[in-house]
Amino acid sequence: MWDLKLPWYEVVFRAFLIFSFLFIILRVLGKKHFSEMTPFDFIVFLFISEAVQNAMIEDDKGIPAALISVSTLVILNAMLSKLSFRSKKAEKMIEGNPKELIKNGKVNKSILKEEAITDRELYQALRMQGVLSVEEVKLAMLETNGSISVIKKDESFH
Repeated sequence: MWDLKLPWYEVVFRAFLIFSFLFIILRVLGKKHFSEMTPFDFIVFLFISEAVQNAMIEDDKGIPAALISVSTLVILNAMLSKLSFRSKKAEKMIEGNPKELIKNGKVNKSILKEEAITDRELYQALRMQGVLSVEEVKLAMLETNGSISVIKKDESFH
């Protein structure tokens, strides 16, 4: 139970590689997928977690391997958070930029296509914020966390 079958540094290295790979894959997927996960997306993420668990600690089911890999993942996440806080360039690379979906009642179809947002999803997001038509929208942004923020034409913001 307390014996480590792999050297500790190999567990750290494996966790680092898996974290880096998943970071790149999830970054490529786009913002939409985090705020609007479907049941299928959730199942896929569960399978991913099971698959990478084996790669991180091989056949070592002991507590030390689990503690080392979890610690590595938490530390890497904290390091990325601090880096993005301290550097605007790193923040942009790690978190991305918000994207303009609607400006003055005009939908940016190329951004919708790029982010794989359907018209139905866009209109649902508008309705959830009390907007009935695109013409009412001064600005709608796809935020870096995947949510869609909406400012109506009759609202002001600072």
